[in-house]
Amino acid sequence: MNGSLLLQIGMGVALAAALLQFIADKSGNPKRKHALLVIAMIATAMSAFVGYWGNEKKEDEDKEELKNFNEQRDSLRAKSDARMDKATADFNHRTDSTARANKYERDSLHIANELRIDYIHRLAEFKMDNIHELFK
Repeated sequence: MNGSLLLQIGMGVALAAALLQFIADKSGNPKRKHALLVIAMIATAMSAFVGYWGNEKKEDEDKEELKNFNEQRDSLRAKSDARMDKATADFNHRTDSTARANKYERDSLHIANELRIDYIHRLAEFKMDNIHELFK
């Protein structure tokens, strides 16, 4: 079960406990009233436990998602840096100054810059998605 579902179950059990307390208040039979209040207290304790457990599980899921994103971001950054380093090395070691060599260098640098822009765009999208998730 995911954390959000556990939080919803906890809220449902808390609602049931409140309903039991309301029914107990309206009950005229003292034994029945006492039994309903005991059941309501048990349901309240269960809702607190399930809610706490769901919250902890949700936090763990969020941490895992952030860890996966950071790994993906670092991988993209490493690929982008490697490509930029290769383009820079090609640029520095090339002695041919013909128009064809210059075009190749410009294309290599352009591709490396596109990868960095793509990385920045993905990072911004991820941050926006997380902001939207926070305010749902």
